[in-house]
Amino acid sequence: MELPKNVTQIGETDKSCKIYVEDYVVSYMKQMNRFAEDKEIALALYGRRSSEQSISYNFIYGAAKLNFLQREVRHLSQAQNQEIEKLHKKYFPECEFVGYTILNGEMIEGMYLQEASGCRYVKGYA
Repeated sequence: MELPKNVTQIGETDKSCKIYVEDYVVSYMKQMNRFAEDKEIALALYGRRSSEQSISYNFIYGAAKLNFLQREVRHLSQAQNQEIEKLHKKYFPECEFVGYTILNGEMIEGMYLQEASGCRYVKGYA
């Protein structure tokens, strides 16, 4: 697996889980974050996952605003999953749902990654 060479690290990264976010996704998150100052906005994150030597790699290539997710949750509801799948099919059919982030006007320091046991918050990304 070839990792991106030109990256900017945000926050403290997790040693067993790495998140790489495309520049245009970071730009979109920053743009949406400006609207989140008076209310929280959730974004679904789409991309690819890979594992190598007990390290999980998450590559995020797209993001879309979620209407049915208003706060941090460990387990997504049926309505939330349906909205995530609808956006997936419409905008990112070549990718998979990787997780989500909640914007609140502050700097984004981590993301919630979808795992078999639910969503787990992971600090830091590149």
